[in-house]
Amino acid sequence: MPDDAGAAGGPGRGGCARFWGGFAGAAGFGGAEESEVIDFFLGNILKVEVLKVMLMPKQAHAVQRTWFKAFVTIADYNGHVSLGVKWSKGVATANDGAVILVKLSIVPEHEATGETSASPTPSLAR
Repeated sequence: MPDDAGAAGGPGRGGCARFWGGFAGAAGFGGAEESEVIDFFLGNILKVEVLKVMLMPKQAHAVQRTWFKAFVTIADYNGHVSLGVKWSKGVATANDGAVILVKLSIVPEHEATGETSASPTPSLAR
């Protein structure tokens, strides 16, 4: 009996890798990652902003090392927003990792109408 773990993109990956891999191959992306596909479709309208980079000291085996924690937000003018946070040993690595994470978690924001009602509406569309 053949093993189906590789068909779904490996253990724990679900069908996401299979979907993006098939889509990327059909669109001529070859071995593109998900964030590169998002850049292709939304790259010119997305605005990426680094909100804050924090120095986070970590104690490991009697040696104190400084890690960086980057907070990055992304938005477009069509109501899509996202926030990404990444820890790393270097500032550039933390920023780049947070940008990739933020691109993979873009969600549509709920458009408020300005009307007041008795029941509060959720802030994100479901």
